[in-house]
Amino acid sequence: MSRRIIEGKLLIGWRSEDAAGDRRGKGRRRPIRFLGPRLYLRLSGGEADVLRLHQSGRIDLVVSDDRRFLQILEALGIRYTTPGPLIAALSRMGKMPRKEALVHLDKLGAFISEEEYSEAKRAIEEG
Repeated sequence: MSRRIIEGKLLIGWRSEDAAGDRRGKGRRRPIRFLGPRLYLRLSGGEADVLRLHQSGRIDLVVSDDRRFLQILEALGIRYTTPGPLIAALSRMGKMPRKEALVHLDKLGAFISEEEYSEAKRAIEEG
């Protein structure tokens, strides 16, 4: 098993399992993450990459709409936001025109909760 320690909290490695789930088998390799002594996290490649980027200091804020991943970020004390509030904030800060922000929010509408959509739209329109 290859291992990498990130800030002493997260151990990233691989577990080999055969099709029946037997760990002694030489089948597929599955990523496995350990947080603390007993909590096991299974993260996709993208989620693990985001954590590595954050730990390297190259990003300050993570944007995700994956509830499970957001809970992990919360547990690790990593700052995060969801897409709707980010678009609204960019619009309020003048980094994105209101009209463009509403277009992006509308494209996201099918993928975010109705509550997040309405709050972001209200924030954009209020400016």
